[in-house]
Amino acid sequence: MTSRTSRSPGRVPRRSRRPPVVRRRQRGIALTYGVTLVELGFETLYPLATGIAVDGLLDGRPPAVLLLVGVWLAHTVVGVVRQRHDTRLFTRLYAEAVTEFVAAQGGRGVPTATLAGRAALARELVDFLEFDVPGLLTTVVGALASLALLSVYEARAAGLAVLLLAVAGVLNWRYARSAGRIDAELNDAAENEVDVIAGRRPRALGAHLTRVADLRVRLSDAEARTWGSTELVAVAVTVAVLVLLTRDGSPSPGDVFAALAYLWALLAAVDTLPSTVERTVQARDVLRRLDLAGVDGPDPPADPAP
Repeated sequence: MTSRTSRSPGRVPRRSRRPPVVRRRQRGIALTYGVTLVELGFETLYPLATGIAVDGLLDGRPPAVLLLVGVWLAHTVVGVVRQRHDTRLFTRLYAEAVTEFVAAQGGRGVPTATLAGRAALARELVDFLEFDVPGLLTTVVGALASLALLSVYEARAAGLAVLLLAVAGVLNWRYARSAGRIDAELNDAAENEVDVIAGRRPRALGAHLTRVADLRVRLSDAEARTWGSTELVAVAVTVAVLVLLTRDGSPSPGDVFAALAYLWALLAAVDTLPSTVERTVQARDVLRRLDLAGVDGPDPPADPAP
């Protein structure tokens, strides 16, 4: 009788898509992402604490400012600790990743020029893990937190913000598809660049660099269209929210400030979406090319048939 844990003959075990060096340091990476969320919590509290401070000072209660000061100081301490941790973690991760990658793919007969291009792309992947993943967390979680807190001050304003997020989501989904195609071509060019330069042919080098420039222009134009279209909707939503917050004159100055601050935080998150989408699409293509998941050797053989 076959054990439930044995594999059927010929089945290839599923390989993790995370590079081994990332798996080894996943606790440190998880820690830095967790601390990023803590920092986001502090940033989310700023408008609330500032609104309380404004109303308290207007009412003659100076201690009301202490909440803002406390949040600010705590955020500063956490931010300093996180940055020190991040620098040490990701510089070591890059060194280990490139070393293992070159050893693995060099042994497979990958040309030196291609290795050099892909090693440069490895820097892009580590930068994505260090900067863009926390940025993505901040964008998504920050937008949702701002939306929730905005609804506390004006539910109809939150409804308009949901409409803005829906429009931005559709526009950035379309942008992701075009950015994926362009980034793939850019990464192709990056892998071939060493060979082109080594050829010492000015005409070929000029054609290569012109193609790269054209691709970057196409990518920038697509991002600009996405951002500009989103901004048109953002202008209309902002004006409508201003009208909702001020037309009956009942909110306190602190409440108006806090509500607008959360709206601006949400708008800032939406503004970063195109660049975040492009970096995410690029990182996926880089990971596919590097195939770092294969540096831990070939798959183990399947269990023999009983």
